[in-house]
Amino acid sequence: MGMIKKIFLITSLIFLFCCKKQEKILPFGSLQVDKDKKEIIFFTEINPECKEPYFLFYFDGYPWIKNISFFLSKEKLKSLQTAVAYIDWKLWDSIYTKPLSVDTKNIEVYIEINGEWVDIRNYVEIKDIRNIVFWGSPVYDIVVLGTDYGGFNPCNTCKFLPMEQNLFLQGIEPVKIKSLHFKPQELYKVKFVFTE
Repeated sequence: MGMIKKIFLITSLIFLFCCKKQEKILPFGSLQVDKDKKEIIFFTEINPECKEPYFLFYFDGYPWIKNISFFLSKEKLKSLQTAVAYIDWKLWDSIYTKPLSVDTKNIEVYIEINGEWVDIRNYVEIKDIRNIVFWGSPVYDIVVLGTDYGGFNPCNTCKFLPMEQNLFLQGIEPVKIKSLHFKPQELYKVKFVFTE
């Protein structure tokens, strides 16, 4: 019995030592996530192709959303989804499954201009939480986001794309840009802060 305890103790110590040496890597891509401050920081740029934006920010995932998003991020939608769930899983569940139940005040959006964080609502009108980002779809994510969810990405050949587009845009008004203070080909630092 004494030998089994010694082996267990040595194995446990080796495991703990190995765990302490490894860095904690979280699956957020290059998003800067602070759970204590409830914030996500990322970089974005103006989308010169966008004529009528329905979404402020595009995260790589649903290709057709890119053309109707004002800002483009190179981050993956899956990384954003995971980061929001990590910060506040109850809020994420509401955003993902019942977006109309979430008030836009639950997410503060700031953009860094001349070294200072400025509320993006000074430049754009956000009426609906769905205008901030296309957060994804519990129904379509497995197929559209591909291997990140165990599916594949057939958007360019999908017969249901028009139906998907109508479904996701139903009831969403285009984002109203109050002031064009933004310059094309310039990277902007953006911060989402999640509130109760």
